[in-house]
Amino acid sequence: MKMLISLCFIFLTQMSLAAVPGNSIYQIEDTWQNSLGEQLQLEQLEGKKQVVALMYSHCLHACPVIVANMKKIEQAAKAKNEDIGFVLVTLSPATDTVDVLHKFAKKMDMDESQWSLLRADNASVRRLAMALELNYKPLDNNMYAHSRSLVVLDEKGRVDFLSPGLPGGVSNFMDKL
Repeated sequence: MKMLISLCFIFLTQMSLAAVPGNSIYQIEDTWQNSLGEQLQLEQLEGKKQVVALMYSHCLHACPVIVANMKKIEQAAKAKNEDIGFVLVTLSPATDTVDVLHKFAKKMDMDESQWSLLRADNASVRRLAMALELNYKPLDNNMYAHSRSLVVLDEKGRVDFLSPGLPGGVSNFMDKL
């Protein structure tokens, strides 16, 4: 009986892995931490579309615009009854601790069941940014030059499209979604 249970577990594990396409960012096996202090793998975001962007909480220029755009998308999605996730990946994990990210989420009125504010080591952040074709460069004083693009992932973690903000407005973005 134990053998049968073990075989079933192995089979189900393999089926789960096979369900993630090879071109999915969910293939990245790094461990992340969200603003609630929970450890997670990117694969745990599977099942609904995700809008992803790079940010850091003490940013005064691009990040507030990125967050504002994502909040507009969130409002439009709610109006259409669409279940979309929102992912912000910090470029500054040393200063964007769990507590800082949690306070940032509260300050920005983000529902942390819909918004994933993620942190990981620098190598993991770089791997994900490269997979999403998002660029960034550390600058002096813990600042970053970075892409302002929003990346939309499909339900399986494949890049659906990149948008440099909301150039055609929210409705145009939602039409692509």
